[in-house]
Amino acid sequence: MVARGSGGAANNAYAAISKFFNWCASRDLITASPCIGVERPSKKNSRDRVLSDSETSAVWSAASEVGFPFGNIVQLLMLTAQRRGEVATMERDHIDWDERIWHIPEELTKNSRPHAVPLSPYVLSIIEAVPMLHARFFFPARGSTTTCFSGFGRSKERLDKELSIKPWILHDLRRTTATGMAGLGIQPHIVERVLNHSTGQLGGVAAVYNRFQYIDEMRDALEKWSEHVLSLQS
Repeated sequence: MVARGSGGAANNAYAAISKFFNWCASRDLITASPCIGVERPSKKNSRDRVLSDSETSAVWSAASEVGFPFGNIVQLLMLTAQRRGEVATMERDHIDWDERIWHIPEELTKNSRPHAVPLSPYVLSIIEAVPMLHARFFFPARGSTTTCFSGFGRSKERLDKELSIKPWILHDLRRTTATGMAGLGIQPHIVERVLNHSTGQLGGVAAVYNRFQYIDEMRDALEKWSEHVLSLQS
């Protein structure tokens, strides 16, 4: 896990294993926990990894080489700043093609708030090119008619074989996009709206209105970021 850049997952696995063996020892099922004296496998960090422009370009190129489905998912993560679960579960009915907006329902978002994401021409070109393998999902699970893509671990390992950059995780793409938009002069509250971060609680009509607040500014921000990412390939 550490070798593939998943230090947090390695620490979580260590904590679970250690707790299990401590439980066994407390019930005299074993003499002592084999985790005694074993150090945490990875140093804790603040998860503040932001990819440089050269690394962003490298990931984009590698994703292009990998192709459908994981390569497409990675590129959508880079251009939309949404979470991996949200991208992987994207449904055809979630896309308003006329308005060029991706509607993420509340049951699929981390904060349980519906989210509207304006789609840049570059994002539209990616999803329009996705092969029609499933009537509902853009990225269905292989051999399944009811579930979407979930093979992130092995897929990222294959992607990393195409790269020569420092360890990174998929969530770093979201942070990189947010940081990159700020670097392009996008106002912080617009970046927050793109990320579906919001302060306060709104309900009823106000909640519906808030979902579409700043939609034009969000579209401009995402298009500027998309243009920046694509310019790195030239």
